[in-house]
Amino acid sequence: MKYKAVLLDLDGTLINNDRNKFGDEYIKLVYRKFPKSISFPEFEKAIYTVFTAMIKNDGSRTNEQLFKETFFPLIDYPADEGIEIFHQAHKEDFPRLKDPAEKIPGVENVVKELFTRGLKVVIATNPIFPAELNYERLRWAGVDGLPYHRITSYENSRFAKPNLLYFQEILDHIGVAPEQALMVGDEHMDMVARDMGIDTFFVESTASDLTESTPPPTYRGSLGDLPGVL
Repeated sequence: MKYKAVLLDLDGTLINNDRNKFGDEYIKLVYRKFPKSISFPEFEKAIYTVFTAMIKNDGSRTNEQLFKETFFPLIDYPADEGIEIFHQAHKEDFPRLKDPAEKIPGVENVVKELFTRGLKVVIATNPIFPAELNYERLRWAGVDGLPYHRITSYENSRFAKPNLLYFQEILDHIGVAPEQALMVGDEHMDMVARDMGIDTFFVESTASDLTESTPPPTYRGSLGDLPGVL
């Protein structure tokens, strides 16, 4: 078999969610837990500022550290107390964002097939959220509880898509060369993995944003076509 590892994007690939809607609902959900002395526009701007900062992370610290150091000064709130509020919102309120209509039929069978074939399977979601949210979204997709070799999150990552060092960090962790890996995703930020020698599989979604600068995907199709490609 040519490939030893498959890197799977999450949003738009394993679960068919509307990213813009999801982002807006997430920010409102967490904001409700914070004191209203912080205005919503201020809070929202700080969230997007720190998301941008994580995407531009130079690797000198984890995305989690960058989040704590950047976000809370922007809203003038103690970091320790603020992190606890986020944890509370994630535990108590975040599961309510689940939309059963976003589940993609057949995803569970495809992902389990990858393990059956002895592949190293990575959930390569952009690591701007904590692990607890990624685990929850994997439950929404029906592919939680599987022995993934890595699930990228802001705790374990120092880079983010589309930075090629994000993909290199994954490969270093799982001990696989670029030519032995396949990146499966629905966006430009997934397909850029080909610039470092990783083959790519493009799965179109409502949020797909390929441009003229996007490296041509190695393969195209539905997620159900993936076992055939392998």
